[in-house]
Amino acid sequence: MKVGWIAKLFVYFLVVTICGPFFDNWTTTVKFLFLSDAYAGKCRPSELVGPPTETFRCEAQQLAVNGLLSYARMAEFLSSVVIGIGVDRFGPRIVAIVGVLMCIASWAFMCLFPKSGIMLKLSMFVIGVSINATLFPALTIERYTKRYKSQVLIFIGSSSSITCLMMKLLELVVVKTGLSPMTVGFYFILLFLIPCFICSYFFFPGNLNKDVNRIGQKDAYIYPTLREAIGINRGYENSNLRISPPDANLLVASSNEDPEKEVNIDKAKSYYTEDLDEVTNEVHDKNVVDLIKQKETNVVYYSGKDYESDPVSKLNKISYENEYPDSKEHELRGVLTKRNSFEGDDQLDFMNRNMADVSNYSPVISNLSTKWSSNRHNGKWEPGASLSWERAVYAKGWTWKGFLKNLYSFEVILSLFYFCLNVVSLTYAQQSYDIIYSHTGFLLQFIEYVLPFSFIPCVLFMVFTKFFTAFALVLTVGTIWFMLNLCSLFQSYTAGILTAIFLTVTYSIYNTHIYIYLESKVEKDYYASVLGLLNTVAGLSMLINILGIAPMTDSKTILNTNISMLVLRVVFLGLFIYRHLSKWIINRKADKRITSL
Repeated sequence: MKVGWIAKLFVYFLVVTICGPFFDNWTTTVKFLFLSDAYAGKCRPSELVGPPTETFRCEAQQLAVNGLLSYARMAEFLSSVVIGIGVDRFGPRIVAIVGVLMCIASWAFMCLFPKSGIMLKLSMFVIGVSINATLFPALTIERYTKRYKSQVLIFIGSSSSITCLMMKLLELVVVKTGLSPMTVGFYFILLFLIPCFICSYFFFPGNLNKDVNRIGQKDAYIYPTLREAIGINRGYENSNLRISPPDANLLVASSNEDPEKEVNIDKAKSYYTEDLDEVTNEVHDKNVVDLIKQKETNVVYYSGKDYESDPVSKLNKISYENEYPDSKEHELRGVLTKRNSFEGDDQLDFMNRNMADVSNYSPVISNLSTKWSSNRHNGKWEPGASLSWERAVYAKGWTWKGFLKNLYSFEVILSLFYFCLNVVSLTYAQQSYDIIYSHTGFLLQFIEYVLPFSFIPCVLFMVFTKFFTAFALVLTVGTIWFMLNLCSLFQSYTAGILTAIFLTVTYSIYNTHIYIYLESKVEKDYYASVLGLLNTVAGLSMLINILGIAPMTDSKTILNTNISMLVLRVVFLGLFIYRHLSKWIINRKADKRITSL
């Protein structure tokens, strides 16, 4: 359906909310399962007196029901690499449709077979798989905007807090109306999940790149290229486009290609004209500014190709022509790339992974950084303008080789293990909280009602990411995690309140802040695939919870486990800080060398 990206954002949010991880509000989910008499067979006949209530009939039932959380969360993460690759390869629509169908199946299993342990585990496993099958397609909304990438990712991530509230409302309907959990579940399928299925078909695109190009947001980056005005020739069309910030989504076709091979212009192609002010306001040399303004950029873009550019001959005069005398006059010259981060180590990036190399470089003017001086090649340019010399490239599409190259990074590997710690820590904190404070009714109710308000920290983090870097976000969230692990060492009334509050804050962004951090570290064509692998390894780490720490429920074991997680948290935060400082020092030294030339 042809709608704007903002409308898509809200539709995606609704789909992800309704099909979201209801088990994240685990205290309420446990009550819902107790009302369904889940695992009642584990209790003695003398304990099965009266109708089911919100509390457990016996301790064996409590432990069995609590163990279901690990299955749901393991499935949620374990299947992610397949889902992530599926989004990259087959498009968001088919993956989202399958995800909604699996969500319907999960609710049906849970409502029809509440007393069957096998069916309950299957239900949790299926809902775990379905979550990312709707979440990952929804995360592609960040491709439609340049200025609010982090904000829309956090907004989509905040949907789970509304899902927690939705689960509480369903539980209240069962308690207040006297309807059975099975009846309420089927009404939920009919009134909410089936409409989500319809929305998934009409609003999620089958071809993401084509849909991004069709919508053609002015907020999206456009790769700037400078070309000679060559007029309109047979087989393709020209549009006057001045330099503007680059877009990772709009695809530029080289005007030097054989006209016979060009694709005719149709409604799927669009053209944009933006002002030069964003570029020229940082270039202080009048001659350079005049040179840029004299040249129009002829751009045709369409889906299915990546970016190609050919800077004008006058700018080539300040390129590496002397060092590459064998280059052809009309050979592909330069590509301006901006990784979606404002961190210093990402401002100048030489991209040649998963690409066919061309043996020459050309400078392209960028207004994206004030950290790099351009006087290395033109002594008249003052610091503030930015040059990037990058290999001209032809994208070859998604390949396993490119995928593995994106994984071979210290930041990606560190994020992977840190993400595993977050998942295990969050799951164990929820399970142990219900066990430790099972006889303190107020604290159980407190966490039930506080957790759905995790969207409030999400809003604050949205503002935070507008002014601070992804590394600052990781460090801030990691500090809050540290406070959560610290409060978990105590089992007092005050500690229970603080644990619930910190748990709510960390839950609001426990995965999204790593997604934002990695968004600036990997290529866009492999972003969903990397997230998929990240979540899959986290799913495997849940075996530690299922087979190791979850079955041990005594107070001493819980204390020792929380101490171990606290120590690991400090180690990982130290590694993030070390990596960031080391790269900052390297970039600072490089900056001094450039400015001294």
